Parts: sequence; C-alpha cells; structure tokens
Amino acid sequence: MTLVAIYQTLRADLLERVRRYSFLVVLLLTVFIAYLHVPPASAGYVVMRFGAYQGLYNSAWIGSLVALRTSLLLGLLGFYIIKDAIERDRVTGVGQIIATTPIGKLSYLFGKMLSNLAVLLAIVLAAIIASIILYFLRGQEGHLDIAAIVMPFIVVVVPHLFFTASAAVFFEVIPFLRHSLGNILYFIFYFFQLQQSVPSPGRMAASNLFAKLDLMGYFSVMSRIMLDVKNMDPRYTYGSLSYGIIAKQSEAKFFLWQGMDWTVLLPGRLTVIGVALLVLLAAAVFFDRFDSFQAPKIKKLRVKNSVVQSSEIAAAGILPIKNLSPMGAARLQFSVLRLVKSELFLMLKGVRIMWAAGAAGLWAVSLICPFEMLRQFIYPLLWIWPVVLWSSLGCRENKHGTEAMVFSCPHFMKHQFPAMLLSGMLVAVALGSGVCIRFLAAGDVPSLLAWGAGILFAPALALCLGVWSGSSRVFESIYLLLWYIGPLNKLPALDFIGAGEASAHMGISIYYYLISVLLVSTAYIGRRRQLEN
Repeated sequence: MTLVAIYQTLRADLLERVRRYSFLVVLLLTVFIAYLHVPPASAGYVVMRFGAYQGLYNSAWIGSLVALRTSLLLGLLGFYIIKDAIERDRVTGVGQIIATTPIGKLSYLFGKMLSNLAVLLAIVLAAIIASIILYFLRGQEGHLDIAAIVMPFIVVVVPHLFFTASAAVFFEVIPFLRHSLGNILYFIFYFFQLQQSVPSPGRMAASNLFAKLDLMGYFSVMSRIMLDVKNMDPRYTYGSLSYGIIAKQSEAKFFLWQGMDWTVLLPGRLTVIGVALLVLLAAAVFFDRFDSFQAPKIKKLRVKNSVVQSSEIAAAGILPIKNLSPMGAARLQFSVLRLVKSELFLMLKGVRIMWAAGAAGLWAVSLICPFEMLRQFIYPLLWIWPVVLWSSLGCRENKHGTEAMVFSCPHFMKHQFPAMLLSGMLVAVALGSGVCIRFLAAGDVPSLLAWGAGILFAPALALCLGVWSGSSRVFESIYLLLWYIGPLNKLPALDFIGAGEASAHMGISIYYYLISVLLVSTAYIGRRRQLEN
C-alpha cells in the first residue's frame, strides 16, 4: 500500500462527503439525541435506569451515556450515509480511471475505509463537544473531567465505527449487497447484534460469542455498571434495565458512578478492530477493481435471400427504395392507466423470481393463517417486503442520470408525479389485499382505516425522501427503523399500519393520513424545485 495513494483517496472522499446535506442531518441528529439523553431532573422521562437506581450527572456518567447512544446511532444511520463511496466512483466513471492507475485493490479499499471512518469521527467529535456543554448545563456532581468524558468515545465508539466503515466497504464490493438487499440485510444484522448485546443474567454468565465480541461496546459498559449497582445493593437483579426515552413512573434512587478502568476493555476493543481489518481483507479478495465491463452480445441475424454487397449496389448506381408512411399531425394523448403501468414496469424491472415467490407466499398465508399470527408476524412482513420497490420512488432519475430527459416531458408535475405515488400504492394494495379481506370479513373498521393509512404513508415517505435526498438509502434506513419499532414491536405511536390491535383502535391512523398528505406536498415542492433548477 502506498501512503500517498491512501491519503489522496481519503482526502478527496472526505471533502466530497462533508458537503452533503445527509452528513449535516446526521450530525445535528446526533447532537439532538445527546441533548435528549441527558434530561434535566424536572423532565418527565428517564433514559438509563437500573431497577430503581439512576446515575448522578457527573463527567463519567454523561460521557458514557452519550457515547453509548452515539455508538448505537452511528452503527445504523452512519452505515447508510457512508455506503456509497465505491458506487459513486463506479457510476461516475472515476472507477475506470482508477483501474488504469497503479493503485492496488487493498490500498484503494483501505483509503475508502479510512474516509468512511473520518466522516463518522467528525460526527463523534460533535457528540464529545455536546457532552462537555451538557455537563455545564446538567452537571450534578464533581468537576469537569475531560478524560472521563472522552475515554468512552475512544474505547467504545471508535472500534465500533472502525467495523462499520469496513462493513460499508464490504457491502459495496459484493454485487448483490450493493443496493437495497444489502441495506436490509445489514439492518437485520444490526438489530440481531443489538439484541445479543443487551446484558442479562444468562448472557453475563454464559459464553455468548456475540455478547463477548461486543461490536457496539454496549454489553461491556452496561454489564460493568450492573455489577457496580449489584455491589452497592445486593437486592438488585441483573435483568432490571431500562434504556431509552421512558416515562418517569416513580422517583429514582441516585447513585454516583465514578466510571471504570477503560484499559480493561482494550483487548476486546482491539479484537473488534482486528475483525474490521479481516472484513476489509475479504472485501479486497472479492473486489473487481472496476474490471467488470462485458462486451454486449450481438445477436446473429439470418438472411434468407442472398446478400448483395453494398459495393455492388454503389457500382450499379442503384439505391434501395424505402417507402415511409406519411406523418400526420402530432397529437398529445395522455392515459393515466398507461403512465401508471409504465411506472409499475420500471419499479418491478429487475425483480427476481424469489422475491415474487416470497410475496405470493406471504399473500396466500395472510388469507388463511390465524388472526393472532397475522397481526404478530405476517402483516408486518408484508410491509417490509416491498421496500426494495418503494426505495426507487423519487430518486430513479437521479440514479440513472435521466433527469433532463424525464423532466422535459410535457405536464410532468400533472401526470408523472401522481403516477409515481399511485404505482407505489398499488404495490402495497396488491400485497396487503389479503389482510384487507380478513379485516372486512371481521368487520374491523379501525384496522381497515389503519391499513389504508399504511397504503398511503409508505409510498409517500419513499417519494418525499427520494425527491429531497436523491438516494434510496435515506428512505431505507428511516423506514426500516420505523417499521422495526412500530409495526414489528407494536409501539402505538409508530405503528402506521395498525399491526397491533390496540394501536389500530386508538385512532392513530388519522394522524398518518395527515402526515402522508404533508409528505406528498413536501415531495411536490421538492420536485417543482428540481424542475426550476
């Protein structure tokens, strides 16, 4: 590897990425979440509580609290904002230029991984600064200790982001992981790892590989705090942990946590960095170095009659006669059905037979499975299956570079814009029609209204985020998170399809109808802005 080549790759990539809106959005979101996770004593919610115990706001507690949340946030959203470095070179043609240079595969990928890491570390720096400010705003004990605030970020967050940066490179190198399928698979892996990292009596006693590896650093810090609380109060049980924004139901017992010896975690965190390097080496093995050009296959044409050489025709002075039909007056004929059909064709183009078979299987099961199973598993799965299709709404033109051609069509906003939304809704209707039949048969009107809200909300969200971001990753990351917390885990406020019976009968669907209208209006404004520019 040449240091100059790595540095140039890192520098060029970093400068291009920090100018994006997505970088600024995630940075501001990280700072805002840090602010939410250090609430004042008068707030009506708590963030991290061990049974009845809650830590006093000193440097060690604030630093660890914000560091854990930053690790969890950037491990998911950070992956999606950095997963385009190699694809951008491939699409813009820069990759073909790089293929002619002497830079090696590992040097190129290592530079891309470092640029991914640099982008994430810039956001981490903002989180550290926010933690210091929050100490002056919320501090309850001791004096400002910069080392106690910074060490959790260095030991816990940095190795996890090292792995995230390498994973983004690996997913871009493997062909079937480059796009929506890879985004969904990483989402599943992320939440599986998160679930395995939550401390419990069984995981703390047993040798759980995922918990011991602890990519996120969550298990290592939480288990240590639990042990300290247990030593302070033997009646405390390890399973008593609340983490997140939780309504305050009773007054907490405060305890002073002075932090931990972070060097104890270094062997495990260095192991995480080692795993990240192995992932990068695996990516180098599969990387084609942009040598993926294949000459187009030309079909051989069979000519029944004898072929007359063009030179013979020219020598004889004979030119072939072509009869063309007269061109009449041009008439502009518009058909809504034809345009929606075209949008559906573009959306479904490239869909594999396995995806279609899975969709048909889920639809059939939704008609015959028990009602409890329908609400618990099948109904939510039906709303995650078409994510790959919805993610192209609003950003297909930007992805394929066809904006000038598409936007020049007559009456674009009047015709093509609603056709995109309708095509996305038709996909949802087709997949969810079995559920609709079951709700109709049961006479469950609130669930039917919630089903309709989901039909409109998901494509509207995809269209709005696709128009404003120009990428499918923003929708995929936000929608997958909403789906996981809402329909799958039945949190009423985010259950936009009414998968939970309680949320369906709470009338929340009305709000999602209004939100959908707002999303469509925002998408319309964004598309109009694109046309004017």
